[in-house]
Amino acid sequence: MATITSLGIGSGLDINTIVSQLVALERKPLQQMQSQASQLQTKVSAFGQIKSLFSTLQDSSNKLNTASLWTRANATSSDEAAVATVGGASAAAGSYSVSVRQLASNQTLASAATLSAATDLVGAGTMSLQLGSWNDPPTTFTANGGSTAVPITITDTDTLQTLRDKINASGAGVTAALVSDASGVRLSLRSTATGAENGFRLAVDDADGSAADGAGLSRFAYDPPAATGGMASKQVASNALASINGIAVESESNEVSGAIDGI
Repeated sequence: MATITSLGIGSGLDINTIVSQLVALERKPLQQMQSQASQLQTKVSAFGQIKSLFSTLQDSSNKLNTASLWTRANATSSDEAAVATVGGASAAAGSYSVSVRQLASNQTLASAATLSAATDLVGAGTMSLQLGSWNDPPTTFTANGGSTAVPITITDTDTLQTLRDKINASGAGVTAALVSDASGVRLSLRSTATGAENGFRLAVDDADGSAADGAGLSRFAYDPPAATGGMASKQVASNALASINGIAVESESNEVSGAIDGI
């Protein structure tokens, strides 16, 4: 008959403590391996960061081999307030005499007849805005190639304020604003872009039957000599005019590019 012996009963031995110590001894090699694996992972991560930094350094050093980086011209102006310059990689060393005769400008108009408030009615009809150039004095208008007249419908409930908003929303290349002075509120129109070919004509089909009487919507026309009593010219659209080493150059903006190679 088999005999079962229990060491814990009456023997005075702490079986739980002995078992716990044996288990701890068995786990110790595993814990050491886990610690070594964690240290190895940290080293691998640090190595990856170092490799990434070296890669960034190599990319930066490769850029230093670009010839254009070292051959780029440093263009300066004796009067940066009048003429600012930017040098390019293809610019040759040298000096240039630059004289500015005229700056490029936007066409600007202002209503000759004033209203007392922005909420005053302007009269019904149809406006037609078109970009182009005027001769001097402005008697002949030449539309830009590809430019089409933009119609704007004005109702009998439109005010000076809503007239401004409709012009700005038309996308015709003209910006409208209201300007108050001692006489009242005026409508001011300005071409969005500078240059002689970015002037504009504002024709009006007035609901009162006359587009040249300076009353109703025709107060805001600018179509000389067809319209009289309309808006007054405050600034003509013009190109920038300058000379470089005595050679005349022209630009529709106040930035001249391509006149000097690389500048």
